[in-house]
Parts: sequence; C-alpha cells; structure tokens
Amino acid sequence: MQQSNRNESSRPSQASSDTTRQLMEGSFRAICLTIEVFLHRGFGSRYVSGGFLGVIVIYLFSLMFNPQDISPLLDFAAVYLIFWLIATLCVLIRYWRGKDKMHAKYTGRPFLWRLLPGWKEDNVKHLEGVIVIAVGYGVHYLNAPLGCYIMAAAAVVLLRNYSRISELRRRAVDMNDKVIEQKLVAEQFRAMQEQ
Repeated sequence: MQQSNRNESSRPSQASSDTTRQLMEGSFRAICLTIEVFLHRGFGSRYVSGGFLGVIVIYLFSLMFNPQDISPLLDFAAVYLIFWLIATLCVLIRYWRGKDKMHAKYTGRPFLWRLLPGWKEDNVKHLEGVIVIAVGYGVHYLNAPLGCYIMAAAAVVLLRNYSRISELRRRAVDMNDKVIEQKLVAEQFRAMQEQ
C-alpha cells in the first residue's frame, strides 16, 4: 500500500519535470530555428512545429535592452516569421505529396554544404555556427540588441550540435558494446554445445 502511494505521489512531479523538459527543449529548438531558418532548407516536421515560440523568445530577449533601439531586433523577428512560415509551408507540401521520409526533428540541410561538398554535414553546421557568431559580433557594433541575440542564438546552435553529436556517439558506443557482448554470449553458447 505504501509503495503504491509513493508511486502515485511521484507521478505529478515526474509529469511536471517532463513538461519542464519539453518546454526547455522546445525553447532551445525555437532559438536555434531563428538562425537556421536562414541557413537551411528541408526541415523535419516536428522541428519547425514550435517556430512561433522563436518570435516570443526574441521579444523577451529585446526586453533586456529596453533603453536601446530594439527595432532592428524586432524587424529580424518579423523577417524570421516570414521565413519560418515558408519553411512550414514547404514541410506541409512535402507531407501532402507523401515525400516526408526524413527524421521529424531534422534541422535542415545547410546551403553552405554546396560550397563544401566533401565535408560532413555536422562539420558544416559547426562552421555555420562560428560564422554566425562572427557576423553577430560585427552586427553588435551597429546594433547591440540584434548582435547580442545573433551571437547568443548561434552559441545555442553550436551547443545543441555538440550535444546531439555526443549523444549519438554515446548511443553508438552502447550499441557496439551490446554487439560485442552478444558475440561473447554466442561464443560461450557454442562452447557449451560442443561439450
């Protein structure tokens, strides 16, 4: 009886932590999308789904620069909104045509990849992040709120890319370990059968 009460009391806190995690993940994805929508094409359906949150994030970010001129940052938000709507429309058209075969959270194919065809996609996306931070640094001298936002969003993109690659690497290592363990078990089984 105590065990079931303990499990029931942990459910609301777990639901709350899941909601918080999903909100954080959605916010980070929206921040990344505010940069990537200008640099990529062919997004996954779930990746663009929370794109309007990017406008809210930009607006909230602009509040930190209240006495300064935030109109370029708000103009950036308006242009982003147009690009996001176009990207979302492209995802819907691909879905209606039955050609939506990519990962739902795919961050898009970089335009820069055309100039660097021998590079891995992840490396191109890392280079994009560095370039965008440098551009943001230059823009910072013209308009601090816009430049700071571009640099911060590009830093989030870089962190997200490194985190995703690390997670994929960890999962690949885990899969490799499981394959090795299965081979050892199979060898042990064959040895047992030969006895």
